[in-house]
Amino acid sequence: MMFPHHYHVRSLFALAAVLAALMIANAKAQVGYREGEYRVTAMPAELAQDAEAVARLDALTFTVENPGKATQIVRQVYTILSPGGRDYGKIYIGYDKFRELTSLRGWLIDAEGRKIRDLKKNDIKDESAISGYSLYEDSRVRSAELYYDAYPYTVMFEYEMVFHGLLFWPSWYPYLYRAPVERSRFEIDVPAGMPIRYHLRGVQQEPQIQAAGNRNVLRWHAQNLPKWEPEPSAPNWSPRILAAPTAFEIAGYAGVMSSWTSFGKWYYQLYSERMALPPTANAEVQRLSSAAATPRDRVRVLYEYLQAKTRYVSVQLGIGGWQPFEPAYVFERGYGDCKALSNFMVAMLRAAQVEAHPVLILSGEEQPDVPADFPNGRFNHVIVCVPLEQDTVWLECTSQTAPFG
Repeated sequence: MMFPHHYHVRSLFALAAVLAALMIANAKAQVGYREGEYRVTAMPAELAQDAEAVARLDALTFTVENPGKATQIVRQVYTILSPGGRDYGKIYIGYDKFRELTSLRGWLIDAEGRKIRDLKKNDIKDESAISGYSLYEDSRVRSAELYYDAYPYTVMFEYEMVFHGLLFWPSWYPYLYRAPVERSRFEIDVPAGMPIRYHLRGVQQEPQIQAAGNRNVLRWHAQNLPKWEPEPSAPNWSPRILAAPTAFEIAGYAGVMSSWTSFGKWYYQLYSERMALPPTANAEVQRLSSAAATPRDRVRVLYEYLQAKTRYVSVQLGIGGWQPFEPAYVFERGYGDCKALSNFMVAMLRAAQVEAHPVLILSGEEQPDVPADFPNGRFNHVIVCVPLEQDTVWLECTSQTAPFG
């Protein structure tokens, strides 16, 4: 049977797209140990000078299926040169309701690139990640260590994680603080038409972009990097590339992160139905604030009441890592995490006719600044903003001793 010329052209394009997609999928599937691949003699000699370990490969592939689901494959290979580098033979992987760890494999490799042994199931520990100040938390950690008595040796880990909810996309840190890097790769694979947002910080490298069928792939790579040495008095952060979604969904809450305004609207919906004080708490607020002469005095009285009545206890279950408990929860129990305590404080202030808002921040002296021109969800704490007529007051609601203002 004969076919028109345009049919053959369309068929060839379709076949090429399928083959390209298969090549990408096959490349991702070609993982694991290959004999001789990581011989110590194959490593550039200058990387090993004055080093305790060298990162032979640090690769991350992030494949997005839709705004609420993605798969991440991580491959890490370290050559350990001396006892001081032994910690690079350890791996810690956190997981929870939204991050499903589907596989973890490892290999111990000698100096000639020959396998000594595989990581076994009984080498892997699975423990709760509950911290000393957490009461409820669904986070867990799987960890493992591979080591050998004869140096140098190489440790290789691979793991796959499925994300159910995509508030965050991964970041790429090509440099390591204590180890030179032979090869580092970062890949984001998304459906065609899905916007990819990224922010360069100390890395002047635009991605290589490949279209394959109905997918777009962005790739960054680096090689033969020295270990990262922060300059004295300089900001304590290494070069990185941040990535973030535009449309996202987590636990049934869909949002858009194209601007801080749109992200703020998503965050507000987590709070909007959880700000009402119970009648007994409202009566207490009216009693406490009735004698206050000014709005600032009302804020002070209610903040000191919060400090005297409550204490900080972390409660991190599912969407509870972002969504606060109702004010009644804190009022009745006398404790809560930063979100719940801040929400309780906001509810009390609003009941006292004082404007107040919960505010997301990235807490910690060593944390980098949040880029103002790159909306993203990388926050770890909540405080309260009270915009008064003459001043703005910021309240840290997890402290029982912080002075007002």
